Amino acid sequence: MYTDRIELTHVDTEITDGDAFYPELPSEFEVAEESEQMHDEKSALDFKFVTYKIKAD
Repeated sequence: MYTDRIELTHVDTEITDGDAFYPELPSEFEVAEESEQMHDEKSALDFKFVTYKIKAD
């Protein structure tokens, strides 16, 4: 594994005709921190920031 932390922005939307995607996170990662859901006025989308870290043994 090359990293022990992943920072992602989760955007609350469905894209049905997209041709790119983020792969599934490996099972050894768990949510360590999560922001409140926010709203972007310009795009009208909701989003939140999530930090994933390797699970502690």
